[in-house]
Amino acid sequence: MPHEPVEIFPADPEDTRQSIMKATYGILCERGYDGLSMQRVADRVGIEKASLYYHYDGKDDLLKAFLDFLTERLVEVFPLGEHGDAEQDLRTALDSFFLNVSDAAGGEEDTFMTPDFARAYVELRAQAAHDEEYRRHFTESERRIETQLAGLIDRGIEEGVFQPVDSHGVAEYLLYNIEGVIFRAATSDEGALESARVELDTYIDGRLVADGESSRE
Repeated sequence: MPHEPVEIFPADPEDTRQSIMKATYGILCERGYDGLSMQRVADRVGIEKASLYYHYDGKDDLLKAFLDFLTERLVEVFPLGEHGDAEQDLRTALDSFFLNVSDAAGGEEDTFMTPDFARAYVELRAQAAHDEEYRRHFTESERRIETQLAGLIDRGIEEGVFQPVDSHGVAEYLLYNIEGVIFRAATSDEGALESARVELDTYIDGRLVADGESSRE
């Protein structure tokens, strides 16, 4: 696995929006969904609560904007072109998710899916069971990540390192595995992340990699 997690929040936010998003993330990690309030976010950012309401109608409006922000940033920084080799880029992308949700991840400035945030993420996801707006946000987020993964797989097919496959079907399968890692890390003490990651490598070797073309050591 790589030694550096995906960086979602810059150490020094560039504007008020980034500061609000980072504060929202920090409070979610510490207190969860129920513990997040407009006042706590405003206090952490160092602005008046009225100023926060100028940008967002309330807690749920803020959280939906937060989910959009996470998706935007994840798409921006996801390591899909780090090696210039589709196979290595895919493995690195998967490593990033597995590392971020494990105890090996860094602080809140360095990563987004720490074990604490995994728990908050599951709480947010639960809102989608009854709230159509939350459901829409999670659906759109998954669609964008799946599109990114499918594009990477298509690139590998073009490069000749991957077999011809249904790239969107494979991307959906990988996404289900990623989501499963997050949910298990948040709700169980028995998550065997290393074993799951090894099995995904076996899947990639058998389902994707062209015969004799694997660059995995």
